[in-house]
Parts: sequence; structure tokens; C-alpha cells
Amino acid sequence: LLKSSGLFGSVRARRIAVTETTSGINSAMHEASRRVSFGRKMETVWRTTGRINVRGTHQQMNGKSVPFGTPFEVPRKDGGVDRMMYPGDSSLGASAANVVNCHCMAFQRYV
Repeated sequence: LLKSSGLFGSVRARRIAVTETTSGINSAMHEASRRVSFGRKMETVWRTTGRINVRGTHQQMNGKSVPFGTPFEVPRKDGGVDRMMYPGDSSLGASAANVVNCHCMAFQRYV
């Protein structure tokens, strides 16, 4: 029914799936790390997939780290920044340009 409506084609479905999967995985990893940290200091590291089509603003973030619980300041094309706890995070008002169709991952590590 949705497919026949013309409002929900395969490209849009894939984009939504990628966006939600990235957000869900990174959110779960963030929460799991918080629960098992037992007060130890951690940091979060932003990683791209290394694919050729990684957006420029996310290439700039690759390998950057922040103290765990501190948002990344992700550049926007318009010159501003989006605050994001991890790739795919929109809870702090990040723009769609930095959230939609992102394949990046965040990794937590002890410091």
C-alpha cells in the first residue's frame, strides 16, 4: 500500500533504514557504555566508514574524541555547528544534514 502510494519508494525506505539504524546502534552503545563504566573516565571517538561518499563535515570529525557525556560539535555546511552526542543523534537539535543517511559510528574507550 505504501509503495503504491508513490510516497515511500525504495530509495526513501533505504535512507530511513540507514538513518534509524545508525542512530539506534550508536544510542545503544552510548547507553551500554554508561552503564558499565563504573565511574571510570571514558571518551567517545567519532569514526566514519571510510567510504568515498562520506560527507565532508563528517570526514572532519573522523578520529575526533570528546569526554564521554560531552557532545561533539559537528560542522554544518552553513558554517555553524550541530551538537551531537554520537553520530545520528538529533536529541540536541542537530540538523538533518548531519543526521540523515549517516553511516558513522561512535566508540567509547577508557582513558
